[in-house]
Amino acid sequence: MNIAIEPHSDDVFLGCYSLLKLGLINKVITVSDGGTVPEGVNIEYEDYIDIRYRETVNFREMFNLGGSYLWYDDGELDKDFTKIQEEISNYVKPGDTIFLPSYSEKHPDHKTISKLIFPDCSVIEYSISTIPDNLEGFTFTQFRFKEKMKLFKKLYPSQYESLKFSGYEFLECEYFRVRK
Repeated sequence: MNIAIEPHSDDVFLGCYSLLKLGLINKVITVSDGGTVPEGVNIEYEDYIDIRYRETVNFREMFNLGGSYLWYDDGELDKDFTKIQEEISNYVKPGDTIFLPSYSEKHPDHKTISKLIFPDCSVIEYSISTIPDNLEGFTFTQFRFKEKMKLFKKLYPSQYESLKFSGYEFLECEYFRVRK
């Protein structure tokens, strides 16, 4: 089984779109509730969580993915690291291939999830928002960037607008490395 673990509900799409298109990911585990309402967005917390949940369901349906939602507090995953490790380990079997955010990610939740350990599995790092400082050992994929962004806007309208508003720079390549 190929399982991608994402800190937030749009991270696997942003970091593994090329693999999703090829059907190389079977399951996605979403760790955070994504519950930080973006600055400048006038919406109640509960409504925002509902929107994020529906976006995640639509994404999984589009790519025919199984998955689980853990819904830990956004921005505070480091406080629950041990619980997250234990909970995710219940979904993983020896021999699975696990996709985790790269160690080089700068977002605190991405960094936290990158530290998960699965000794009986193959682990592949993926970049979400950061080009690795040292590209040694990384493979990158290219794809139709405009196609990806059009689909991102359709699947994750709340995130597309908030990321665009924040000046977020989307990566035009995806970076992967087998963790040793």
